[in-house]
Amino acid sequence: MRQITESHGGHVSVFSTLGAGSTFVLWLPARDRTDDAPAPSVSPLS
Repeated sequence: MRQITESHGGHVSVFSTLGAGSTFVLWLPARDRTDDAPAPSVSPLS
């Protein structure tokens, strides 16, 4: 999963809480994206 995502210019993150489970997040650039802004660095769980 990570290799495929990164080969397309994306980013993978994992957020895990013991006993509650894990969340896997894939950020992929939009086809029409024109900026070079980095992927968000905040947890989707916050």
